This record gives sequence, structure tokens and C-alpha cells, in this order.
Amino acid sequence: MAFAFVVVLGSLSISGAQGLHWSLVWVIVLIVAFAVPHLTAAFRRHWPEFAYAAASVAMLVIVLAPDGQVPHPVSGGPSRIPALFLPSSLVFLVALFSVAARASTGRSRAALVIALAGAGIATGTTADSLRRFTTGGLLIKFYAFAGFGPIVLMTWNLGRLALVRRQRAATERAEAARLAVLEERARIAREMHDIVRLRRGRKSACPLKLVVAEFPGTSRTVVFEKPPSPAPAPSNASPSNGNHSC
Repeated sequence: MAFAFVVVLGSLSISGAQGLHWSLVWVIVLIVAFAVPHLTAAFRRHWPEFAYAAASVAMLVIVLAPDGQVPHPVSGGPSRIPALFLPSSLVFLVALFSVAARASTGRSRAALVIALAGAGIATGTTADSLRRFTTGGLLIKFYAFAGFGPIVLMTWNLGRLALVRRQRAATERAEAARLAVLEERARIAREMHDIVRLRRGRKSACPLKLVVAEFPGTSRTVVFEKPPSPAPAPSNASPSNGNHSC
């Protein structure tokens, strides 16, 4: 699902960037900067910290990049658009979610601080781009950060929630395995008790030979083996006093 999300955002960004103009140097820089977060989605599960660090550096370059020029702006429309407004910028949230869901508490909190700091930088650059449409710089910055900040916090919290759910599922599986072992041991104990009680009920004088085998992963299985029958008594021998042969 994440890969499909990344592919869709990349396609939309390519389509949207065709209507903007940057210098050749910044075109190359932005292509590399937008490609890095997309590539980190491939190894975000195995190395979430490294993927997040790479995506953060790329996003910093995108945020600080100059605005793209609109070749033929419409009347009353913007003549410059920040590179941050391209849809591929949202891929950074995938890296943030992964590091929150898979990293330790300390590292995930550090990632949140970095993301909030980036949201503050993005607020400043976005406010400069939007100031030409309205007055009130502080109000513009407030609304910009009110848009970036909650998105960052919500993504990070969703990642931590995914971590808690995964840990809970692992605990439940371990508990189920432990209960299965205890149940198997109890079953074997009941079978041993029934066999011993049945043997005592017969009042046999024959020795009871036991063969003990290991039961893989749980406890021991006890197998009762009947001893070999004794040689037949001579015909002139007198019967035993109530003793039965095995």
C-alpha cells in the first residue's frame, strides 16, 4: 500500500512540475531531492532511522529551494509556487511513520522533534510565498504551522500506535504458546494418572517397565511397554496363591 501511495504521488509531482520553471541547476537538485524520499520507501522497514535521516535531508533541500516560476500565470493567480507544494513532499510522512513504528522511544521522539523543526522552517518559507496574496505575516505563519504541525503529530502518533499493536500481538502469541505448553503437560499428567490407577486396579505383580521419550517443544511423553511374558510353568507345578501371571 505504501509503495502504491509513493508511486501515485510521484506521478502527480511529475505532472505538476511540468508547469513550473526552475534553473537547470535547481532542476537537477530537486529531481535528486524528490527521488531520495521515494527510494527510502524501499528499505524503511529494515533501516527506518537511516531512511528517515535521508528523507529529512532531502526535505530540507526541497523546503529551502527557490519557488518555481509559472510561465503563464492566470489573472490573480500565483506567479511562483514552492517546491514543497508538489505532492511528492508527502512521501516524507511515510518515513516518519516508519521510524515512529519501528524505532526505540528515544529515537522516535528525536525524529518527531526534527519533523516539527522542519515544519517550522517550512512555515517560514511558505509564509514568504503566500505573503504576496494577503497581509498579516504572523497570521499567515500561524495558519501555515497549524497545517504542517498537526499532520506531523498525527503521523507520528499513528506510527507509535502501530508499534503498540504489534508488540501486543507478539505478547499474545507468546502467551498462547505458553498456555499450549501448560495444557499439553496437564494432558500428559492426566493420562499418566489414569494409566497408573488402571494398573493398580488390576493388582498385578508384574513389574512396570517405562520408556520415556522427549516430547518436542513441550514436556515428556511416557510410553508404557508391557514386559515379556514369563516362561510357562511345569505341568506338575501347583498354582500360585491367587497370583496371576502377566
